[in-house]
Amino acid sequence: MIKKFKLYIILIAMAVSSASCLDKMPEDGIPFDKSLQTVSDINLAVIGIYDAFRSNYLYSGNLTLLPDIQTDLVYGVNGNTNIYGDIWRWKEIKPTNTDIEAVYGALYEVINRCNFMLDRADAVRKKTTDDKDLDKLDQCCGEAYFARALAYSELVKLFCKAYESDEDAAGQLGVILSQHYLGDETMRRASLKDSYQFILDDLDRAAELLELEEDFNTDTQGTLYDSIYFNEYTVHALRARVLLYMKRWEEAIKYAISHGEVGDVIVLAGKGHEDYQEIKGVKYDMDERVLIAEVLEELKEEKQEKDQNK
Repeated sequence: MIKKFKLYIILIAMAVSSASCLDKMPEDGIPFDKSLQTVSDINLAVIGIYDAFRSNYLYSGNLTLLPDIQTDLVYGVNGNTNIYGDIWRWKEIKPTNTDIEAVYGALYEVINRCNFMLDRADAVRKKTTDDKDLDKLDQCCGEAYFARALAYSELVKLFCKAYESDEDAAGQLGVILSQHYLGDETMRRASLKDSYQFILDDLDRAAELLELEEDFNTDTQGTLYDSIYFNEYTVHALRARVLLYMKRWEEAIKYAISHGEVGDVIVLAGKGHEDYQEIKGVKYDMDERVLIAEVLEELKEEKQEKDQNK
């Protein structure tokens, strides 16, 4: 009899272990293919992406604060509480530092939200016929692509080596790239070169979707320079910044000038009066005045070629 009881107990234990509660969909959970059914739902998802950027670990907290603590003009005083002391001392920063982990996790939270929304966008687009709703959907997708590019640009800036050249970056570790909420993507670090290219590709998509209509009137529809939302101008600004991170100086200058409009002021505040670029102790010829002249001439020739082909 005792043996039978033991057998029954073992069978019950096996049955319970094979049906874990963790494998069940929560009663109030929404399956992925049932979520985000309308353009209004997509818009709410974008609001969630903006909200994710409000994390205490990003621009209103650690992401802004920690680099400032590491600057030369921050001093520790006698009797300090040693909060952020390991960050201030530089050499005592450990991989398990929770303040840094929080930044990493918060940025991937943004990326995850973007992937979720973008993966549902096509299904919503197929059911949408109203032109205004389709335009709104394009805008939402453009903002999501920009948000993902911005998050990845912070990750490569903080957790990867500096971009020295295309050849060097191809052999350096970048970040884990993910462009889908669900799927069988391999979770491993891409090369630094591929990581930067991923960012540029997202910015290209964002620029296309957020491009202003030719009849956009800033007098009646407002300006975008002081907008709190991602838009065509923020795409241009981030792309120019990423090109600078990649040390593509001439390309960054050309991009900034070619996207300038009447009345814009473009400031090149890097080299000033110097006519060289010093990299690892070696000085290379580089005069911004010469670069600007070459870019303007190149843009002039491109415009003439376009006019001739019309």
